Amino acid sequence: MALGQDTIKKIIKGQFRTDDYDFCVSHSDMGSSILPLRGILKTRFPTRANGGLGEHLPELIEKFKNGVKLNIKGDPVYPIWGLSDCVVGRLSMPSEQIEQNIATVIAAACAHRNPALGPFVNRALLMTIPGEANYAIDVKPWLPVPTEEEIEKIEKKKNKKKKKEEKKTEDTEDVSIAAAL
Repeated sequence: MALGQDTIKKIIKGQFRTDDYDFCVSHSDMGSSILPLRGILKTRFPTRANGGLGEHLPELIEKFKNGVKLNIKGDPVYPIWGLSDCVVGRLSMPSEQIEQNIATVIAAACAHRNPALGPFVNRALLMTIPGEANYAIDVKPWLPVPTEEEIEKIEKKKNKKKKKEEKKTEDTEDVSIAAAL
């Protein structure tokens, strides 16, 4: 659903059913106008974080129309790992299309982490359903490569954190010496 002024009024009055829609998109100029809908739309409320608020409405609509929702949940065995289960194609599709879909899913998942911190996706398993075939996939060709700027930014953060810890240690030592006197 694309939100406009008249649609907003209808939703507030209860004349428009929002339950029939999975996503809502809006132009960023409408950001302040759609605020009264926050409680009504709840998780469907368009924000920059969920990708529903932006400058180019046709691109936003196309993304939500043709996109796939990628859910990542914690691994029950190794809680620091995440698991994602998504469909990347059908057996009748050409291999190139399936490969492109895999690359798109990996790129979407990796967009949530700075590449300079290391790979966000470590391994992938391609499974056929309802069959029994499983294939391990080498994800390295699709992982984003960190730029020099990203690497420098991470190094600066690490150095800043080290200096902060060293200063904290020095302050603790000074307090210990003062307490001993």
